[in-house]
Amino acid sequence: MLYPLIPDDKHPKWIIVLKILEIIGSHRSRKIAVRLKISDVDNFLLVIKILILSNLFERDISGIISEIKNKPKFRVKKNIKR
Repeated sequence: MLYPLIPDDKHPKWIIVLKILEIIGSHRSRKIAVRLKISDVDNFLLVIKILILSNLFERDISGIISEIKNKPKFRVKKNIKR
């Protein structure tokens, strides 16, 4: 059984995740996605954020999505909307 993701701003892995999510959510990454002619930029960036979380914490994508849906604080803190 996997433990739930508990955001901790002092843990090294979470520091990396927060920095990566900040970069992915930046205006520059939006401009790059538009330049690549991606039609739904918001959905694209959301998927990239979920894939990063899934990869760094070695979890299933469905598990990450269910944790995001179940924890509104997690969603707000990590700047993941929906």
